[in-house]
Amino acid sequence: MYEVSKAGALKLLFLTSLMGASGVANASLPDEIDFRTYGSIYEQSKYKSQSARAEASEAFERLAATISAIESTQDAIQASEDNIQRNISDIDSLDNQIVELSRQIKDLTAQNDSLFSDIRDLKSEVSNLDGQIANNEDRLRAPKQRLNDLNIRFDELQRQRSALINEKNEFEGYLAKETRILNAMIGDLENLRRIREDIKMRMPERVRKIDLLKDGNKKLVNRVQSLEAQVAGKQAAVNSLEQEVKPARQALRQAKSQRDALKAEVGPLIKRESNARSALSSAKKALKSNQDEIQSATTRITALENQKGSLPGQIESLRNTISSQESDLASKKATQKASQQRMNQARNEQRALAVEFRKIQQMPDSPTKTQKLNELKAKGQALTEERKALSEVIRKLRMEIPALEKSLASNKTSLTSKTRTLATINSQLQSEKTKKQNLVSKTAGLKAKVQSAKAELESAVAALGNKKTRLANLETKVKAAQDVFDAKNSELTTAKVQLRKVTDSIEKARARIKSNIAEIRKEERELERDSREFAKVKEDIRDVRRQIPGQESRVAGLENRVSSIFRELDNVEGETRTVDARIGEVSREVQSLENYIAELVSQRNSALDTMDAKSNQMDQNDQTMKRHDNQIASNQQSIQDLEKQINDLKINIGNLEISLSSLLDDKQEQTDDYNDKDLYAKKLEAITQNDLMAFEKRDSLYKSYKSQAYNLGEDQGFMQGQEPGESAGFDEAKKDAGVFGAKNGDIIGKLSGYLKGLNDGKEAGNTQGYSAGVNSKEDYGAGYESGYAVGLKKAKDEAKATDYPMGIAQMKEELLKDVPGNQISVDSNMVTESLSFKSAAISAESFAGFGIAKSDVESAIDKVIAQTESEIEYFETPKVAMSEANLVYESPSFIPVDSKRLDCSSVYKNVRDFIAACESGFGDGFKTSFAASHRDVFFSEYSGLFKLEKEDAFTKAFSTREKEGFDEAYAVVFKEAKARGGKVAYANGYDNGDSDGYSENIKSEKEKAFAQGQADTQDFFAHNAVIRVDDSKAISVDLEKSEKGFEQGASFDVNLGLVNFGKASSGEKDTIVSVVASSSNVVFDTNVKKLSGLSARAKVNVTDVFKVKIKDSEMPGSPIKFDLQVTSPNEIGENVTKVVSFSEKVTVNPEVKSDLKYGKEVNSYKRRWFKKVWLTHDVKMVLEGLRANVPGEYKVTAEILEGSKHVTLENSEVKITSPGAKGQKSEGIIKYKFKKDTDAKDETLSFKLTLSYDSEVLKTEVIKVKVDK
Repeated sequence: MYEVSKAGALKLLFLTSLMGASGVANASLPDEIDFRTYGSIYEQSKYKSQSARAEASEAFERLAATISAIESTQDAIQASEDNIQRNISDIDSLDNQIVELSRQIKDLTAQNDSLFSDIRDLKSEVSNLDGQIANNEDRLRAPKQRLNDLNIRFDELQRQRSALINEKNEFEGYLAKETRILNAMIGDLENLRRIREDIKMRMPERVRKIDLLKDGNKKLVNRVQSLEAQVAGKQAAVNSLEQEVKPARQALRQAKSQRDALKAEVGPLIKRESNARSALSSAKKALKSNQDEIQSATTRITALENQKGSLPGQIESLRNTISSQESDLASKKATQKASQQRMNQARNEQRALAVEFRKIQQMPDSPTKTQKLNELKAKGQALTEERKALSEVIRKLRMEIPALEKSLASNKTSLTSKTRTLATINSQLQSEKTKKQNLVSKTAGLKAKVQSAKAELESAVAALGNKKTRLANLETKVKAAQDVFDAKNSELTTAKVQLRKVTDSIEKARARIKSNIAEIRKEERELERDSREFAKVKEDIRDVRRQIPGQESRVAGLENRVSSIFRELDNVEGETRTVDARIGEVSREVQSLENYIAELVSQRNSALDTMDAKSNQMDQNDQTMKRHDNQIASNQQSIQDLEKQINDLKINIGNLEISLSSLLDDKQEQTDDYNDKDLYAKKLEAITQNDLMAFEKRDSLYKSYKSQAYNLGEDQGFMQGQEPGESAGFDEAKKDAGVFGAKNGDIIGKLSGYLKGLNDGKEAGNTQGYSAGVNSKEDYGAGYESGYAVGLKKAKDEAKATDYPMGIAQMKEELLKDVPGNQISVDSNMVTESLSFKSAAISAESFAGFGIAKSDVESAIDKVIAQTESEIEYFETPKVAMSEANLVYESPSFIPVDSKRLDCSSVYKNVRDFIAACESGFGDGFKTSFAASHRDVFFSEYSGLFKLEKEDAFTKAFSTREKEGFDEAYAVVFKEAKARGGKVAYANGYDNGDSDGYSENIKSEKEKAFAQGQADTQDFFAHNAVIRVDDSKAISVDLEKSEKGFEQGASFDVNLGLVNFGKASSGEKDTIVSVVASSSNVVFDTNVKKLSGLSARAKVNVTDVFKVKIKDSEMPGSPIKFDLQVTSPNEIGENVTKVVSFSEKVTVNPEVKSDLKYGKEVNSYKRRWFKKVWLTHDVKMVLEGLRANVPGEYKVTAEILEGSKHVTLENSEVKITSPGAKGQKSEGIIKYKFKKDTDAKDETLSFKLTLSYDSEVLKTEVIKVKVDK
């Protein structure tokens, strides 16, 4: 056995002394519940068993560490043997790799020679392709330039088109907008007429509705007075019934209290019965479980003993097998080692023979050399055969040794496993026997516990039966009291419902009255609004009628401008299509050349890529050969390193096998040590388990008896605290309801009476005041006078807006028919001045519509009413009124506990701890019951008591402020209503006066305005210039230096034909001519000209109004367009504007710069060997473009003026393509050849060359050439 340490002994001594002292202090506890003494005994046992278990655990850890070291050593030996085999295999692999690398180096050298030849051929091909690419790029430049010029022109046309489209969209937007405005005016006119008719129909209906509402209010007031008379009688009936309900409620509460007290006594008994049943069930289950565990332990012990029986024989058999396998393995490894050493020796001998063989081969041929070589070959062949035999032996051993090692390792693992299993079974067998012994000793205590639980259950069932009989009698008493209370309470509820019906009817009637008053005020405001709206609609109809003719004129002008833009857009799109077609032709030519060049470039790049690839391949081959040489040297060094590693690994295996033998001896010694300490620890743990069971049994029983004592006291306290809590809660609720209910009822009663007076006063003041205002004659008369003045002004304004312009238009039409016969022509520079003028427009006087401020303004008294309603609503909220119990209730701060009836005599054996627990439970139960019943009664009674107190106070306070409210509202509202009625009277008079003022004067005012318009027009023609465009020759032009029309680069003057219908020259007034639109191919010297001094009564042709130049590079056939806007002086308040248009097309200007290149001194022949060869010479015509977009070709013709007997023309005509753009050049060649056998030495030849374009001769030049020989 193991002894505890010195420190452990001291600790055990201290615990023993402490437990002894505790046992003395608690000697009063009976043994069956003395948990403190048995707890001390358990602590001592636990300390001893834990110390023993700690020492056993340390021994087991040492054993586990040794086993782990053994396994690690075995793994290291196996790893070293595996490494030896891998190194041998690697040496063979490296030898084979050296042979393969040498072969690859030879193949790569041959491949590089072939690649060098291919690269030389590719360089020659690339040089040839570079020449072809350069030639074709020269051919591409001219078409590309033409294509660029055409694209520029196309973009310019697109910009013109976009500008015209934008302008079209803009004017179409204006047109749509103005058309919508016109349609809206027409629609507004129809809507206004419909609104006018709707108002006429609405106004009588509103008057009838107001009368019906007033009659309904009178009937409602009578009903309210009748219902208020019934309220007092019904309230008295309710008060009487409430006095009868109180005794019935008290009787019911008392019966319930007695029943609940008995229920409280029954509760603990039910709980006691349930606990007893539960304890009996638990005890039976514990006994059954203990018996099952004993049976299970017996079964496990039998199984372990059977399992243990065969293990010792199996362990001995494995040990014998392992010993045999280890001997066999050592023998095979020795054979393998000797074979491998001979294999290495034979390999070294072969390498030495190879060195000697190469040396002898280098010697001169002789019989001795041949003999030695044959001898060396025979030795080499013998060594090769020996190596093959050794290799086969090594190969078989490499297969047998791992299999044998694997079997040995498996047997060793099985031996270790079975040894551990045997030790484990021995330990488990001892443990199971100890557990069974403990379970058997525990059986007697469990049987005693079952008997005790049966006795407790029988006692609890008997006590509960008596209490249930008394409880049934009390339930009958409660039901009878409940029936009496329900009958009285039902009568009270019926009376309250009848009272509430009457008060609700009163409130509904008052609400209906209030709603009718609001509806009457609303209808009166609507009636006033309809009157104002009717007058405004009539005025709006007249305004819209005046605006429609002017809007129709604006729409017509915009439609003309949109049509003009469409014509310009068609011309631009036509030219765009022409340019686009030409772009397509040139683009195809450019694309063809670019595709051919791209194909050549692709061929060149492909050749270069191939050349680069072959060059890279050569570099890669060189790198590969270098890597192979390095790899061969590396392999030879690796073979030497691997052979050294093999020797080192064999030495390491020997050292590891020595360490393994020592570890196996340590393992056996540590196993024995662990088994002894583990057995001792298990015996102490069994003792500790028995001590723990004794302690837990007493501790559980003590806690159970203490809990029963606490519950005994708590149940009594709960029953005795309910009745005083209910009584205190009712008294508290009655006191708080009396304070807060009376206060809230007084405040709301006064405010409600005041609000009723305000509403009644407002109704009376509004009705009487409005009636007084509507019937006011003073207001009606003032309105009629103002309305008549406005109606007269409307008649004058309408006549000036409609009939005055009609008079002007009729007279102007007659005067413009008289065209002047006098015709003159003036230069615009003579009549153009920079003058300013003031408008003589005749504008209508400004008119401000007559209106009155809105009539639907709230009364000043409404703020007082709203404020009063808000105050009532505020004081009605539960938080302010304190009408809800949760806002008032406060839990009792002190609860006096009455413990006179407490009985703790039934606690277990009158133990002092249990009596104290009973007293504590009583206090807690009493306080909990008191607080709960106090809160329940307060919350159930407070709201009803509050309502009764509030209603009493409300009734007393309601009438105190009613008259005050009536007087205050009447004074304010009467004055406001009278003012509103006066406005209605004024409006009626205004409408009638407006209508009379207009209808009585409109006819005479129209006649005056028409006559005035005619007179003003005649006077204007007599004293002013009246300028118009002469439609017969509106625009004419004078071309400068161009006989072929509007050719590229030409300039021209624009002339304008005008007519002055007035009897005065334009004098200080201007006629403004503006360029409002022009095609992009022309440039104006200015965009605006002002013309003055045009003669009276004459047709005037104004020359040189604008100077215009056609751009040099314009496409022939493109349209020349421009619009001029002529604005004449002011005529009776308007500017007269007219737009005139001009259109032509651009013609070709073939002007070009030319230059002749030729030999001025030439030879007629040259000699080739002994013969004369008669020569041909060139005359080159080079053309340089002065502008773009000259289509087609130029033609050069030649004729011989002098020397026709010596030379002939090989071609007398050549066509030269137009240069296409400014600065570009094109050329053609005329060839002449000397006649055979002619003698032209010192002769002078003369040629005439003519340059023409489309049959137009542009240039003629004569050249002379001197003949040297």
